[in-house]
Amino acid sequence: MSIELIFTFILTALDFAIGLSFEIIIVANKGDSSVKAFLEKLEEQHVPNKVAILKYLEDDSLLEKIEILKDYKLVTNKVTAYVCKDFVCKQPTNDPETMIKELISNED
Repeated sequence: MSIELIFTFILTALDFAIGLSFEIIIVANKGDSSVKAFLEKLEEQHVPNKVAILKYLEDDSLLEKIEILKDYKLVTNKVTAYVCKDFVCKQPTNDPETMIKELISNED
């Protein structure tokens, strides 16, 4: 591995350690096609230090590793996104555009 690449990884880790962190939890039923819109919006928006988790209600394997995910549910029985900054979440949303607006407003 080159020195330049190592330096890049170190700077990224440092930024993540001392900067703001963002968590996005998307809750969906398996096979729900509307989850794709949420994932596409996240890919379009560059936000450093974000961690995104896709939780399918039918799959409990993540709950074994990340127990806190059990608290995240669907709202109005639709795909739901929770946008959090430093582990404090805003109101959940069923709209991908609102998810991005909440994420961008958290950058301030």
